[in-house]
Amino acid sequence: MIPEVKLGEIENARRVGNSRDPARPRTIIVEFCYASIAMRVYQNRMQLARARKAIFISEFLTKENAYLFYVARQNRGEGLPIAKTWTWRGQVYVARTRNARGTLVRSLSELQTFITMTQPQQVVYGPALQQNGPMDH
Repeated sequence: MIPEVKLGEIENARRVGNSRDPARPRTIIVEFCYASIAMRVYQNRMQLARARKAIFISEFLTKENAYLFYVARQNRGEGLPIAKTWTWRGQVYVARTRNARGTLVRSLSELQTFITMTQPQQVVYGPALQQNGPMDH
């Protein structure tokens, strides 16, 4: 079910980016009055995306968790150790199969351990940030 959000439940809403390309709508950032409202919308994001093809909803992540989520996505797919990855309440989760329960990963080293437990392979990091990225503590 698509959640109903009342005008009084929105603290602030604004467009970001430029409007040079009229075919591509600008991103809208919405701040809700209460975390529970944001979670209700985020929890039902797939129903919103199915109802309107152009809607994509994501959480605001810290720089470290955004990078961790990026690395997890780079290691997801056919023949790779991660079958699915997602965020919930600002934290990153990974799973080995589509039906498996998610595992919370809090750091790059935890993600490396998760990946190498099943396949002793090199972790794929990405073009700009290598192993000495923002999450090596």
